[in-house]
Amino acid sequence: MNTNRIIKLCAVLLVFAALSTVLMTSCNEQRDFNKVDVVSTTKPVTEPVTYVYSDYDVFGTRMGMSLEETQKALNEKIEIRFSDSGQVYFAISRNNLDFINEGLDAAVYFIYDNDARLCEIQYVSTNETGFVIKDAVEKFDSLYGKKATVNDEDRTNYIWYKDGDYIVITTFVDGRNTVSYFAKAYFEQTKPEYAQAYSAQEGE
Repeated sequence: MNTNRIIKLCAVLLVFAALSTVLMTSCNEQRDFNKVDVVSTTKPVTEPVTYVYSDYDVFGTRMGMSLEETQKALNEKIEIRFSDSGQVYFAISRNNLDFINEGLDAAVYFIYDNDARLCEIQYVSTNETGFVIKDAVEKFDSLYGKKATVNDEDRTNYIWYKDGDYIVITTFVDGRNTVSYFAKAYFEQTKPEYAQAYSAQEGE
């Protein structure tokens, strides 16, 4: 073997050894990975809901209260029921109500909307239990000011408004009379013709 071939072979062996050393060093080298924060641009699925409470106090409660808040305000146990349409309500017994003879008990109904928020309070009186339409209207006129009167086929509605509640006395041809308190938004959504009648008399 001549000298040149020996020199070339040695050079190849040296290059191979150097490359092997570099590759082995690279495989064993520890690498530092920096944490990258991922920022999502997707909005939250749910957002907080703000419920509107009226300023008018009815039996210590206000429209917009939850069942728990209503029960706490009334300070008594309640039995929750469902109407045929699935609406949540409960009833309690009260005496010394407007337009009911003193000492007589009556069922007072607390009715809730689809968000389970108080939207209506109602009780019934008749002539036999002490209801006199003239006295009732005069009293509520003195408390709430101007009213709207809406006549339907089998009833007459007297409508007032106070601090976020619509107050309605309804007299039926069968002798029943209801006294109702409604949350503003609920009343305007479910009984728009009555709300419009009240707005119209305000502008007179």
